Amino acid sequence: MKCKLLFFLGFYCFIAFSVVFAAVPAEVTYRGVLREYGQLITGKRKLCFNLYSTETGGQVLWTSGDINDVDVANGMFSCDLRPNVDLRAKDLWLEVYVSDKKLSGREKLTSNFFAMHSGSSENITSTSTVTITVGNSAIATISESEGIKSMINNTTYYMVPRGIIVMWSGDSASIPSGWALCDGANATPDLRGRFVVGYYSSDSDYNATGKIGGEKTHVITVGEMPVHYHSGATDNQSQGHTHSGSTSNNGSHAHSYATRLGYYGADGPNNGYWGNETSASTSLDGNHLHTFTTGDVSQNHAHAFSTDNTGNGQAHENRPPYYVLAFIMKL
Repeated sequence: MKCKLLFFLGFYCFIAFSVVFAAVPAEVTYRGVLREYGQLITGKRKLCFNLYSTETGGQVLWTSGDINDVDVANGMFSCDLRPNVDLRAKDLWLEVYVSDKKLSGREKLTSNFFAMHSGSSENITSTSTVTITVGNSAIATISESEGIKSMINNTTYYMVPRGIIVMWSGDSASIPSGWALCDGANATPDLRGRFVVGYYSSDSDYNATGKIGGEKTHVITVGEMPVHYHSGATDNQSQGHTHSGSTSNNGSHAHSYATRLGYYGADGPNNGYWGNETSASTSLDGNHLHTFTTGDVSQNHAHAFSTDNTGNGQAHENRPPYYVLAFIMKL
């Protein structure tokens, strides 16, 4: 039986981001295509892998041993290998056995392997800062004091904690992945149309996060008005003045009266009597008039007055000048 192994995708390294700086990968995956007599195989086969440092001869650096019942489907197969050899070495050759038959020739490993996950680490000095460098430039650092930060196009970026809120100047429909608009959804506070004030434990209005208050517009009440008064005065009233006049001269009139003629009688107060009465009257020529003038008097006096109402009690604008940005929160 003639078997031929075609390198389909070569070696692949499963990468796990748990330990950086390691010499030996914990696991690599070998994939290939197997044919027998030119036909793709389907079934189970036994495989064995050996590593050498030379193309021919030499000592086996590592062997997988027999791997039984490897599934082959339409020629495709895959084996997970755990070599204890540093795959970063420049000269490594792979020898493959299929069902105890060695395939012709060893294949040189040309891929550059590096480990992101391994069971042990080497050549590491303990430090509080880890720096990842590409070329001559550091692109990322990990430290106890600053956490994780990276440098991209001369700009330093830091990781932010979940729940932090920032202002976003872009479109509200284009919020970055991992962030959410603060609209009350996705466990965010509803900051739509609101200003934000800082927490202050000594002020009952601001001593707990999540408190809300304030008014967009406001109608002033009497209690909110400052103490004030209105003053006014009438024109000067100290100018003196007089009044003059006269009675009519059509006052012709007469008075009539009676007189007694003598007193007759004996001695004693009660023994006499009056004589006959005689009638008479005054002359009719009594026309006369009176003129008068009041004094030049300035009389003190006062005038009461009240002002008219004005205004209509409408609410007034209660905000400073504003510019709209979106608040977004890290999820």
